[in-house]
Amino acid sequence: MGQPTPPVPQSRIDHLVDAIEGDRKLRRTEYSGTLWLGGPPPSGPIRMTYPASPDRPEIASFIVPDSLPYLTDRAVVSARVWLIGSAGERNTYVLRHAAMIVEDPQGRPVHWLQLTVHVAGTVPAGVGYQIVVLAETDAVPPPG
Repeated sequence: MGQPTPPVPQSRIDHLVDAIEGDRKLRRTEYSGTLWLGGPPPSGPIRMTYPASPDRPEIASFIVPDSLPYLTDRAVVSARVWLIGSAGERNTYVLRHAAMIVEDPQGRPVHWLQLTVHVAGTVPAGVGYQIVVLAETDAVPPPG
């Protein structure tokens, strides 16, 4: 099984939205990007591919590269993931995915956004992702 390539983030979008309940604002942050599971994207006339079965899928789990540091894990996180390319697109599937706010792996007093993706079929396979985090405005420390 090949290693996933490092994720390539797109521009992060931050803005304030009105909360459904009460007179307060929430921070809405949208993250998006791409990554390849099972190795780099295929190029050239010769392509190295191999099957990743549903019993042994390719799995990538990573801290989103442009994640803001969160002071709490209390946030609403939604994610969507889609297939963007594969050597055998008809036989490649995103089995499941999950995005969540996790503790800092080095034990610092912050949390980060993590995405986990499971892909089965012919790999390497590229996936796109979009994650939206809705959190209190004070959940992200001020810059500096």
